[in-house]
Amino acid sequence: IENERMAEAAARIAQLADELNQEDAPDADVLMIDYPEEGEPFSDKGKAPMDSDQLRVLQDALRQQQEDLER
Repeated sequence: IENERMAEAAARIAQLADELNQEDAPDADVLMIDYPEEGEPFSDKGKAPMDSDQLRVLQDALRQQQEDLER
């Protein structure tokens, strides 16, 4: 009788665990990446500048800082 109860409890635990796993994995957790369609304009908003742009921006910032220190 004890073994039967243990088997029933184990089956119930397995069923509950399966239900919990299904609840914990909602579709909202899937990462969706939106790519522009062919011919659509591509926005660079929020993206880091390219290396050549970074160098120019750094040079401009250093030049501005130097000018500010000379004043």
